[in-house]
Amino acid sequence: MNSEDWDKAGGIFCRRCHQETVRVFNGLCLSCHQGDDAKKAEDMEMKSKRRYIRAHLARGDISLREIRDL
Repeated sequence: MNSEDWDKAGGIFCRRCHQETVRVFNGLCLSCHQGDDAKKAEDMEMKSKRRYIRAHLARGDISLREIRDL
């Protein structure tokens, strides 16, 4: 293989950051994919916290003042 063939044998480009990569997960490079996973986990955590607060408010277990302390 000569250098011209080597240059033609590039990787795949990430659809978000447009960096060339060898591994792609759902069209994203590893770092973009991990960033998406972290954001999804953070969103799920916030939804869970809101559900928890709503449930306890509905039952009267906590007050609005106690919510501010969470």
